[in-house]
Amino acid sequence: MERIWKEHHFKDGDKGLFSVGPLSLKIESHAHDWVLSWKHSSNPLEESLSVELPCQCELDIDDNYERFGGQHRERVLKFSPLLPDLPVVIRPEKTFYVLPKEEVILFVSVPMWLKVSLANSGTLLKEIPSYRPPDTWFGVSPNEGEICYAIRTKARLELSDMPLRPYRAIAAIKVVNKAKDKLFLERIKVPLPNLKLFESESGIYLTETVVIEREKDGTFVDVKTARGFHKDFGSTKKIAEPRIPPTSSLMRKALGSVLSSMDF
Repeated sequence: MERIWKEHHFKDGDKGLFSVGPLSLKIESHAHDWVLSWKHSSNPLEESLSVELPCQCELDIDDNYERFGGQHRERVLKFSPLLPDLPVVIRPEKTFYVLPKEEVILFVSVPMWLKVSLANSGTLLKEIPSYRPPDTWFGVSPNEGEICYAIRTKARLELSDMPLRPYRAIAAIKVVNKAKDKLFLERIKVPLPNLKLFESESGIYLTETVVIEREKDGTFVDVKTARGFHKDFGSTKKIAEPRIPPTSSLMRKALGSVLSSMDF
């Protein structure tokens, strides 16, 4: 399989065409600037993954177009994966309950962002989503809450059932229901900007495990992260720090109210 997440070497005048799932990215290298242009297909689960460098094609991509100028002579770009810049609100496609005094681990696939930077200096050129999910509002009222990305999920309970795509990360969400009644999981907000990104020995990208606990009285404790990963991931290495360092107040806000949060 073609590797996207690495350094890419250009010469003056080179064009490169990179397909990362739904994202098509063209990069042009000139003496005093870089030109980036990109577009997205309508299929968020597009399987395309390819690198053409140098590229002789004349494909026009002008949905988005940006230039980056300077006197630098760096001609090596580094592509790095990042988690989304906003929390995601996941909604199971079918009605889902956690039984009393039980716990489950949900596996959810989330699109990653492509970070394009100069390899030697680390200078950031652009962060581009492989796919940008639609916006949604998560909160208890139109005035109290925040904008998030919306993702519908099959809420898979077995890691082996997850389709693996190199431009998407797997988020594991552990829900513990200590109460005497079942817990309806309508929507859960996952604080992706507060999570670290890891890569498994087999090349799977994954987040820290998010843990949500419902107490015996029906209240929720703060969202937290668990150490360790599912045994099927094997050994892992850290790829990226959180965009926003987590604090207890941030993680509490990340949960909000699972049961009373509303769409607006």
